[in-house]
Amino acid sequence: MLKDDLIESERHALDTIRVRCARGVGGAFSPLENIDGTNSIFDSIDALVDSPLCWPGMSTPGYEQQADTVLESLRDLYERAVQPWEQFRTLHPPLPYMRVWATTEADQDAGALPIYDRWPNGTFPAKIQREAKGRYWLLKSTSRFSASEIPNKWDLDFVSPAIAPLKFEHVAGMAVVVCIARALEQYKDTLTEWAYVAREKMSGHSFEWLTQNKPALLEKLLAEHVASSDSGYEAERASRVAALAKNAEAWLELVNTEDYHQAEIERTTGNATRKTLAKVAAEKASSARKSAKNPRSAKHLTAQMVADDFKARPGVKFQIVQGELADKYQVHESTIARRHKEAKEKNLLS
Repeated sequence: MLKDDLIESERHALDTIRVRCARGVGGAFSPLENIDGTNSIFDSIDALVDSPLCWPGMSTPGYEQQADTVLESLRDLYERAVQPWEQFRTLHPPLPYMRVWATTEADQDAGALPIYDRWPNGTFPAKIQREAKGRYWLLKSTSRFSASEIPNKWDLDFVSPAIAPLKFEHVAGMAVVVCIARALEQYKDTLTEWAYVAREKMSGHSFEWLTQNKPALLEKLLAEHVASSDSGYEAERASRVAALAKNAEAWLELVNTEDYHQAEIERTTGNATRKTLAKVAAEKASSARKSAKNPRSAKHLTAQMVADDFKARPGVKFQIVQGELADKYQVHESTIARRHKEAKEKNLLS
């Protein structure tokens, strides 16, 4: 196949994935990664980090962890939650064409190499996108289960059982993403409240305009609002975010615990198997020893007989002939080895 054909085939494959994902559950949003390679969770965290929420003067009264620290923690939790899903990525660039997406924009503009839609880390197949979206929205919207409560493997399996190729760690990862999304929503609600306050105090200017053009004035205004006696919900909202982050961490700890238990089960099973095999081997050796000690079985076997049998099988490995003769004469293999040694000493094998 020519290079142009490969590129066109690649384009077609990516377009197919886009169409299928667009038809999937939950619309364009994906708890993993959008089909264009962007990530809604990371984008939300970045937007919140750049918002007044993380300005130095916007500390929440009575709460030790500020928004920037919590958001960094949520980012880390999200990366750990979706890590098991990385195994399903596909469309990694074939080695001969890695330089296509690695070239600079100047090279591409010059037309030196063909340009086609490809992001370096691959993407998720439509089936996996649908699984992730479906489980995310189910866990986020169902009244039968709450990811924000104390993590329980049985409850999660009952609502969203792990079916191959998914494992518990994949489904639990979606519960973590639900907790993170709800925490981010709490922060967005805070910004919505602040935008309302800003419009009331500074009529004629939007919250976005004040953020970009009058940050010092806006920070002073919002700091006064946060410190006021009628804004106790700020601390409550920060507490809810902290609880959601703690719950997300607890889900990941549960996954680690399950992994440990599974490893223990496999280790115990392995030990039992090894003990069984050792028992069988011991019984076999005991039987062989009894056979070797039986004078009626070995007495009639002479070195000449063994020598004749070995000479009749030239070129065959010693162990193979040894095993066959042990079965033939109903003696232990060590008896065959002793008779063979005796035959060599008497020059019967030449």
